[in-house]
Amino acid sequence: MNKKLIVLILVSILFQLIACAQPINNQLNIISNNDLCIYVGRKTGYSTQDDYFIVFIGEYNPRESFKSIYEKKYNSLKFPTNKNSCIHIPNEIFEKSGIYSINLESNKNYSQLVCVKKNKRNSILYYRIKENLICSDEEIKLEEPDEVMNKIKSIFKFN
Repeated sequence: MNKKLIVLILVSILFQLIACAQPINNQLNIISNNDLCIYVGRKTGYSTQDDYFIVFIGEYNPRESFKSIYEKKYNSLKFPTNKNSCIHIPNEIFEKSGIYSINLESNKNYSQLVCVKKNKRNSILYYRIKENLICSDEEIKLEEPDEVMNKIKSIFKFN
C-alpha cells in the first residue's frame, strides 16, 4: 500500500511539473533608430487579464541582485508584437556605458541584454552582446525597408 501511495504522489508531482513547465525567459527583439525600441516578435500578445504589461530595465551585474533604474506600466496599449508596435525606451535612463537587462513582463516574461555605449558627443549607441557577456562591435540599428531590399537584391544579384 505504501509503495502505491508513493508512486501516486510522484506521478502527480510529475504531471504538475510538466503542466507548469514553460520558459521563464523569452527573448525580446531590440531595434534602434536613435532610441531603443523593444517588441516580442510573436503574432499574438500575452497581456494579463487586467490588460497591462510592465517594462523595467536595470544595469546587468550577475553578482548582485537586480536593481531597476526604469519601470513603466502600460495600460490598455497594444502589446508590442512587431516593429510597428514596439515600445520606445528613453535614452535618458542610460546614464553610463555598460550592459543593461531589458525586461517586459506580462503573463509571460521577455528579456534581453543590450550593451550601451556613449560616444564622444555623448550620443548613445546600442550594441549586441557576445556569448561571454561582453559588448560586441555589432551596432543595433533599424534597417529601413529600402536597405533590406537592396541587401536582398545584392544577395540574388538583381542590381
